[in-house]
Amino acid sequence: MKSCFWHELARPRAWHRLVSYLLLAAFVLASIPPAWALQSPPPPRERPASEVSRAALEQAMAMAGQSPLAFDPRPAPGLSLPHSVPLERSWFPSLTPRPGSDPAPSVPSRPKERPAERFEPGPDPPDLPEPVLSSRRARRGLARVFSPNEVPPPSSEWARQAHPASRLESISGSRQAFTVDHLVYHGRTYPLQNPGTTRITWDFISPVAEHNATSRNSAGSIQLTYSSTGSDPTDFAARSTTEIRVWDREHPGGKRVLRQTTPAQREELFAYAAIAAHDPGVWTVREDRDGQLTEESFLIAEPPTPSAEWVSRVKGQYLDLGEPLIGYVNDDWLLRSHTYVLPAPDNTVEPDSDQGDEDDPEDFACRHPERQKRFRATWDWRSPDADLNDTARRSYYSVKLAYCTDGESYRLRVKVWDRDDRKGRLVKD
Repeated sequence: MKSCFWHELARPRAWHRLVSYLLLAAFVLASIPPAWALQSPPPPRERPASEVSRAALEQAMAMAGQSPLAFDPRPAPGLSLPHSVPLERSWFPSLTPRPGSDPAPSVPSRPKERPAERFEPGPDPPDLPEPVLSSRRARRGLARVFSPNEVPPPSSEWARQAHPASRLESISGSRQAFTVDHLVYHGRTYPLQNPGTTRITWDFISPVAEHNATSRNSAGSIQLTYSSTGSDPTDFAARSTTEIRVWDREHPGGKRVLRQTTPAQREELFAYAAIAAHDPGVWTVREDRDGQLTEESFLIAEPPTPSAEWVSRVKGQYLDLGEPLIGYVNDDWLLRSHTYVLPAPDNTVEPDSDQGDEDDPEDFACRHPERQKRFRATWDWRSPDADLNDTARRSYYSVKLAYCTDGESYRLRVKVWDRDDRKGRLVKD
């Protein structure tokens, strides 16, 4: 055996293999540090008072009705916590074991995070104001009021505008406009006192009482306030401020729409405004100038009945268009009239019972649904300029007629969509 072993070592390749084994063993021994170089294990970390064991945590979550497996970083419902325990962000608050219970083995602690900022509750928010309008129908009855920064000034004290692209026509003599007109203008010049403050308020009162639903009990209002400082216009400290506030369908509680300050004083103020007044009847304008109250009125009338199916109103007179139908942009209106044959009620059906409430304004007046007949017709006028077809019906102007009867009573409703009321308004009911 010995002779065979040395005989194998005598071969050159065997010596090379032995040297490789010895070098590998030396490399492994060199990579192992000596025992004196090893560090001692860290002392056990003291457990903070705010941390508890997993068993106590699971027990508290079970008492709150929450499964320990479905862990939620927020406090479980119904779980009361002491106010002295600080809360950490995105981590369940620590719980203290109940007195007398055996302490459970500790769990590895979570790395400490930056404490969350303390939240100090602020004052209670103010109570919201009571709604000005009692119903959506009352709000739709409000008018639109346009301030001087939205419309051009009129050349007379009273004027009407048939449509947005038409000129202003003076009505200072008659003070009469029409329900189909676009706007009614009112303007007046007031002397100013410098330095001082002048406040002018116009309340437009509709003949339909339920449409006077702004916070000023009007269908629309506008207030212009002028204030100035400085002894005279040449004073370097001379300043003047003009403020405009509007009450209308868009702002029933009032909103300031303009505030402008200039380094100069004014001797007089031309105050004007425009209103989309469509309720037929006599409108009242209540003026309040620094506490002095005055009233005046203007009339909104229905347009005269046209003599043909297609007419155009030019200079206060109707012009029969005939064929072809051609109108002009400076015409007041283009009117169409048509006569419909309304359906008769079905009198062969005996009514079972009285349905409907005559005292309820929302009831449709048809008290016998089994006998009633309905009729509807809608006209949509569309402009060749697509940008002008911006009503809710994607039209420039629309009108819808709805009729219902049961033989004993009937109801007729007419609704209009235009640039003043893109969502539509009820003009007849």
